[in-house]
Amino acid sequence: MKKIYLFLLGLFICTGTFAQDNIPEEIKVVDKSPVARGCDPNASNPELKDCFTRVVTEQILSKINASYLQKHNLAPGMYKVHTTFSIDEKGKVQDVNANFEKTKIAKHFAKAVKSIARVEPAYIDNKPVKIFYAIPIKFVVN
Repeated sequence: MKKIYLFLLGLFICTGTFAQDNIPEEIKVVDKSPVARGCDPNASNPELKDCFTRVVTEQILSKINASYLQKHNLAPGMYKVHTTFSIDEKGKVQDVNANFEKTKIAKHFAKAVKSIARVEPAYIDNKPVKIFYAIPIKFVVN
């Protein structure tokens, strides 16, 4: 029987936001990053990003079912699921997408991303804004 080990080899967060007037050509850097539960809201932006990454990663991985992945008979090797999502102005996860060669596995990862708990939204000029993230999740099948 194959054993699946989920682990993060690298976690990359893209933290651009579209401008308030929804002109996609203009991307701004947020004044304050989203704050996940358990993170210090008074921390610096780099600390908030690190904490957000850690908390969100833990939440996603806690929802990934290794036995479900085993059922899909993946050949031994390393795999990557590309996930994207947004955090809206109310701190809710939206626009979830996961890309993987097997649709059922992609849907499993998308469901895990959708389970991220509500957070305090990102801010630009003291106004909550929608922010987009891309998180590639790597796992190994032995």
